Amino acid sequence: MSTTDDCRNVDPGHIRFYDNYVPTLEVATYLINVAQKIDPPGHDPGTATECHVSSQAFCVSGPRYTLPPDDLASIFPPADACGNFGQQLPHVVLSKQGLPWERNIFDDDPAKTPQTPWMAVLLFVAGEEIDGKPALRSPADVEVNRTMTATLSARRFKDHKTEQPDVVWPDFAPNWYEEQVLDSTNCNVIDVSGTAFRLLTPSREDLRWLAHVRKVDPSAKDTAVLKISPRGTYSVIVGKRLPTARTDRPVRHIAHLVSLEGWQDYITGKKTLNGYARMISYRSWSFDCAPQLKEDFTHLMNGLLREPKELNRPVRFAIPVAQNQKPDGTFESDYAWRAIQQGFAPLRYQTRQGEQTFGWYRGPFSPDPAKKFVIPDESAAQGDWLFFDRASAAMIYDPRYGIFDLSYAVAWETGRLLALSNRAFGQSLLEWQRRGHATVDRVAERQIQLAIMRWNLPLGRRFAEAEMEPVTAGAAGAAHLRKQIRSGFLTDDFVASLVTDFSQLLQPPNERGALFHEQPFVPSFFDSAAWGQPQTIFRGMLSAPAARTLVQEEGAKGTETIVDFLADLYLLIGVPFETLVPHASMLPVESVRFFHIDSNWLDALLEGALGIGVESSRDLAYQKLMKDTIRAAVCKATRGKRPALVKEAGGALRSDNSSTVDPQKMTGMLLRSALVSGWRGLEVNGYRKIAPTKNDPAAPDIGEWIQPLRIERLDGPDGNILLCLWPEVPAVVTIDEPHEGVAFGFEDAPLDVPRPNANRYLYLRQMSAKDYGILYPKDSKKYIDVQPYMDDAQKLKISELRTRIQSDLGGTALNIRDFAVQMVRVPQQGVFAWHERAAAESEGSDA
Repeated sequence: MSTTDDCRNVDPGHIRFYDNYVPTLEVATYLINVAQKIDPPGHDPGTATECHVSSQAFCVSGPRYTLPPDDLASIFPPADACGNFGQQLPHVVLSKQGLPWERNIFDDDPAKTPQTPWMAVLLFVAGEEIDGKPALRSPADVEVNRTMTATLSARRFKDHKTEQPDVVWPDFAPNWYEEQVLDSTNCNVIDVSGTAFRLLTPSREDLRWLAHVRKVDPSAKDTAVLKISPRGTYSVIVGKRLPTARTDRPVRHIAHLVSLEGWQDYITGKKTLNGYARMISYRSWSFDCAPQLKEDFTHLMNGLLREPKELNRPVRFAIPVAQNQKPDGTFESDYAWRAIQQGFAPLRYQTRQGEQTFGWYRGPFSPDPAKKFVIPDESAAQGDWLFFDRASAAMIYDPRYGIFDLSYAVAWETGRLLALSNRAFGQSLLEWQRRGHATVDRVAERQIQLAIMRWNLPLGRRFAEAEMEPVTAGAAGAAHLRKQIRSGFLTDDFVASLVTDFSQLLQPPNERGALFHEQPFVPSFFDSAAWGQPQTIFRGMLSAPAARTLVQEEGAKGTETIVDFLADLYLLIGVPFETLVPHASMLPVESVRFFHIDSNWLDALLEGALGIGVESSRDLAYQKLMKDTIRAAVCKATRGKRPALVKEAGGALRSDNSSTVDPQKMTGMLLRSALVSGWRGLEVNGYRKIAPTKNDPAAPDIGEWIQPLRIERLDGPDGNILLCLWPEVPAVVTIDEPHEGVAFGFEDAPLDVPRPNANRYLYLRQMSAKDYGILYPKDSKKYIDVQPYMDDAQKLKISELRTRIQSDLGGTALNIRDFAVQMVRVPQQGVFAWHERAAAESEGSDA
């Protein structure tokens, strides 16, 4: 693997395979010896040499007794899943690309052969016995869980005294640098019978072919996955035993990711295992396998749109209404019907007077586009926001029915509470307002000083009059005022002007003329009505176009913390789930909902957050002036939030080259399904256009990909809710099986095979540079019946199957990545298209 490689070289929807990723230094202890020889001058070389030697020991450490949670990206089949997994080999995806090769336990020579991984995936049938002994046995001295895993101290691997004499511990000793953590480290172990160990543990040769590296484009994955593996590079460890499928009942299976360190001599046959092997298990999980179960990716995806009785399921973000609950023609019924169809939910509401009633509430998600009203149209005057100084000001009252719409009041209060809980934002907001007030004060102070000079200091009159001349609006006027408020303006420029005026005073009277006697006497500025009224001065300054521009330009500086927090709000980060989904029926289990974002709700949220800084009318005036500037910065920062997740970590995401976001065009999707929790790293893509084909009328136009604003799993007890936000309405949304987690597996028999019950066939892929990885055409008959390459325990005969694949491909030798390309199944994908838009674009293309 090239160290200069990055995710931008991986095409969307593609996978890049590598044999392995061997670190430069494996996990071990090293000693550096440094020697320096000195030959003093005047002596023969070598006869009086001084030699200074120093040694320094250091270690390269790595996981041994347990894996950090972030190192394990995903597992397959999903934990506790119930589905038809009989055609797929279990596997583990690791977020560290070199983890399976960090320990060279077999002392492989990389120059001669690929290094053997030190980890493996073992699959057991729950309760199975091999040669009359339980394959997995419960340790007698510790408590075990449902996967037969027990927890014990890592100290036991150094002092492994046990009451069970038939337990064999791994043959390794803790390193010197591990001594201080042995007592505080717990690890999970399993006891595997000697027969099961010999039968189920892959051979040294098979281990090389059951681990490889994959690289994918992470641009469409959720936030948690991006943070853990920003480059999209993973290592995959595959088991060699297929799950057992029975038609009469589900079969429970238990899978373990185990360490092979200390077992290499037993794997190679140098030692014979008598008794039970106590192996370290880094991850264990169970699942049920049966053809009739429907919790695999395909059935779960289809279930999002279809009921078991083949009834269509809704995808609008609104409370579903049964047929017998539709409006009966009365005004009241029509009124309630329209409100519910627009995404409102009737919720209990207690007025300030204590009355119990209900009010309408709709969060930021709307089934239909919402016309904006909180902020002005582009043609309106700048700063003409609809201001909410409190939550009650954002309430909408329907006088005919006496019902309140509380949506924007809740948004305002939510923004306020989230802002109050963020100390950094509150401090930055107050500092920002103080800087803005200071800018206005400096402008006003300069105008006062110039006025005093003009009417009371004859020597500075010309200078003052020149500086107080009307200036143009916009950037030129702002630049003029910025020059006046800079430090040293009066002391530098006025002194220079004073020299000119003073030289004229030294001239004879007949040459001076009436230079200082043409203007009538004017009272001092201190005698004017404006003096002593800072609020009048403040409003006067902000009414001047040049001053407004100056304040906006200066106010746009140093707002990073403020804008960053408000951009989070625009992406609904931190907003409680109940605020987003007010009624359970809007997002039932195994459902998908599409929606528009109500930009008014977002702006009310922003109003509430900024409202914590309003303590006076002066604060209010300043915020009104700056809101358009702040909102524009927030929209720009909103676009950059997701790329920033991986930029610091050296990752790269695709981009559609857009630089800002229009909140009124934002849309999104909520997915609540076992797909989210079971298939970690789902890839969700939105496309602007449809490119229909003969076989797929809803095929997306790959070149019209929409860069997502947010893809994130929301907190919840099941972890099965995924939120996606886009800056515009997609014509097509695709949900792909995680490409780094595509399983090794097989397909049903081809139609021309006279064995209808055969369901484990491997369809071969081309190996040429042009068509690498593409399946051979159906009429080529490039497929293999895998059944002859399996033993009685459902284990694959890796070496024999690999030889058969090489033979069918013309005898070309396969390396590890080529074998992986042949073994992966076709990734599954769900496609959601906007019917009307798809039909219109399809008709247009046909024409």
